[in-house]
Parts: sequence; C-alpha cells; structure tokens
Amino acid sequence: MSVCVTVPPRLAPMVFPAGTRAGMRAQATCLVQEGDQPVSLSWTKDGQPIDPQLDVRFSQLDVFTSIIVIERATAAHSGNYTCAATNPARTATTTGPLTVSGRARKSHTISLGDHLSKRN
Repeated sequence: MSVCVTVPPRLAPMVFPAGTRAGMRAQATCLVQEGDQPVSLSWTKDGQPIDPQLDVRFSQLDVFTSIIVIERATAAHSGNYTCAATNPARTATTTGPLTVSGRARKSHTISLGDHLSKRN
C-alpha cells in the first residue's frame, strides 16, 4: 500500500513598490515557494475579478511565478490585490496593498521651429 500526499501551495509575501504616484509603473510578483503541481494562479482586486478597463497585464513566468504589471498607475488602481495559488491539496492566497497618490504628470511638447536666433 502506498500513500500519495500532495503538498499544498505556500506563497511568498507580495509587495507593491511604496510611494507609487499616478503615472508611474507598478508591479508585484506572486511566487509559489512550495507546493506540488499542478498549480494554477489567479488574481483579484478588492475580492473581485480585476476590471479589464483598468489595463492591468499579467505575465506567467513559469508554473510557479506570475507578475501583475500596471504600466500607468491611476487612483483607480489603488486597492488590495490578491494572488491565489490552487492545487489539489488547497488554495493559498497572498495580498498586497497598492496605494497610488497624486495625479499623472502632463507631458509637454515644445516646438522649437525651423530657426533659432543667435545673439552675439
């Protein structure tokens, strides 16, 4: 007789960069430090599926690592992001808060024209 035990997932703490301002990039990593395959990773924000209009990207680096990427943070991105790792033994979660402060800086285009005057 043999017994097969599936090791449940254990996640590393997830951290977003402190001091994120509007217009900056932000990302966090979800890392399964321990646990047997198959494992699936999923993300939520404030306990709900992430709204596609938030323009958030996910990159699966390997079977144990997923990264959430926000290219241009806004106040709407502020909240608690949770990564869940599920295998046949159980589901484990890790949550990291993201706080986005301020407003995005406006970009300015300066046209110098075709000629510059030279003064002596």
